[in-house]
Amino acid sequence: MNPKNIIYINENKTTFIDWTDVSLSNPLSDVVSLYLNSWNDKVHQFLLKKTALKKIYNSEKLFSLNVLIFTGKFLQTLEDSLIGLNDDFQKKVISLETKNKLENKIKKAIKEIIKEFRKALVCFLDETYLDEKKCVNNVIEVFSDKDFVKCFFAKNKKELGLKTKIKNLDIKIFHKRYGDLSKRFIARYSFKDSHKEKKYIGKIRIFKNNNMAKKSYLATKTIWKNTSFGKEIIPNPLNYFDKYQIFFYENVEGVSFSELLKKEELSHEDKIIKIEKIAEHLAMLHKVNIKNISRNKLMQYEGVFLYLDDLNAYLRKSPEDYKKRIRKIIFKTKKEIKNNIFKQRSLIHGDFQIENLIFNGENIKFIDFDDCEINDPLIDVGNFLVQMYYGGVMGTYIDEYRLLFLEFYLNYNEKIKRKDLNKRLNLYIIIAKIKNIGQLLKKKELKNDDIALIRWDIFKMEKRLKNLEKDPLYFFKN
Repeated sequence: MNPKNIIYINENKTTFIDWTDVSLSNPLSDVVSLYLNSWNDKVHQFLLKKTALKKIYNSEKLFSLNVLIFTGKFLQTLEDSLIGLNDDFQKKVISLETKNKLENKIKKAIKEIIKEFRKALVCFLDETYLDEKKCVNNVIEVFSDKDFVKCFFAKNKKELGLKTKIKNLDIKIFHKRYGDLSKRFIARYSFKDSHKEKKYIGKIRIFKNNNMAKKSYLATKTIWKNTSFGKEIIPNPLNYFDKYQIFFYENVEGVSFSELLKKEELSHEDKIIKIEKIAEHLAMLHKVNIKNISRNKLMQYEGVFLYLDDLNAYLRKSPEDYKKRIRKIIFKTKKEIKNNIFKQRSLIHGDFQIENLIFNGENIKFIDFDDCEINDPLIDVGNFLVQMYYGGVMGTYIDEYRLLFLEFYLNYNEKIKRKDLNKRLNLYIIIAKIKNIGQLLKKKELKNDDIALIRWDIFKMEKRLKNLEKDPLYFFKN
């Protein structure tokens, strides 16, 4: 396609001549040719460039292929230009100085275009392969690759809330695992969008065919869109891409509560203020309207109770003296839950602990909703009462902090049913303890301190099961 081959008849009619190079190809080939051959008409060239780029970016399925064709055609034309320069020099149409000057410019342009061509080729091959194989392992690899991520972000600007093509991309990978039952990938993408520095988190998390990243997106999207306080308690959930099974959300600036307790000497009063803030925000989470997600199968997974079954897999390598006792505790706990169907339901975090609470000054946000589900809100409360200890970072006033947290939470969440309150909390504290034992048993080798802790927790759980109606905080102290 060349301007010389376009015959203008009138405002409404144009015709093309010289069809000797006609072929079946991507329509962008003609657009590129016309653009490159219109070098002496800057106004029309600008309009053609705008049209071509719009066509490339609007084509969702063929994005990388279109870029590939565009850059490939550009390369071909530049190579032809080098041959044309030699011909013009031989015919003495241009001087040696002009020939050398233009040659250097064209060769420099060729180097730049080759870089773009390679990037487009990588993206095209990755997208094609992923489409055919649907392989999570390959997805994890490509989202670790800068060229692919740049291409992906450019293609999904609108979905990711971006204004321009990103610059200065940096990738920090926190988790990268390809187990048979568990696949996990968490990375932070730092880049510049327009004049703003941004950080996004990309997450893939699949456990026993349970897509935890998708579940996390559904929950956080519900909180963000349907509440007035969503922006206060969670990071912005940007989008979930089903094709790649990856969830993107904005990075949360700040430090976790656990790091805050370790690094800073918070006063007794400061800790109480933060504990009250945590209880208030948790109560807000538990009041979210779940009408739109309550019937979703992902949200009915009840993974919290599945920890009881998962622990059995690790008991084989446990010392015999407490293996039977743990199995008996699991059996009794499951029986109590089955016999006492607690009807109160809300959106719960599922892994509510001090590691997943991010403080930035006085502000706090919850992260890591991978274990969220529709279940009894007291599951989060029971888990937090256990996880508050966290190696002693809460200090000597731990019993007081537990009491205050429970009181604050119950005051802020007036919807909590008081019926069977102690029984529910005691059962959920036992489940949290079992979960902790499961983490210890995953170790390759148990230390003496680990064994002593497991034995102590077994003893405490047995006491709770004998009297589930008793004050749940009593068993932490006695």
